[in-house]
Amino acid sequence: SAEVALREIVSGLGDRNIEFHVARAAADLLVRFDDVGLTDLIGADHVHATVEGAVTACGPARPIGS
Repeated sequence: SAEVALREIVSGLGDRNIEFHVARAAADLLVRFDDVGLTDLIGADHVHATVEGAVTACGPARPIGS
């Protein structure tokens, strides 16, 4: 299912110290994320109302390996 795939993606990225952020998600999707525990997995602080908010939360780009 999409839920299982997203869990694998988020977990795999986390294993590599890569953050996963969500921006501009529909309200019903966010409710579903809450219901199935994806908000907890992703982190509520990684869910943003705007793309600008998500980009700002990610901070400045850093060179690979730094």
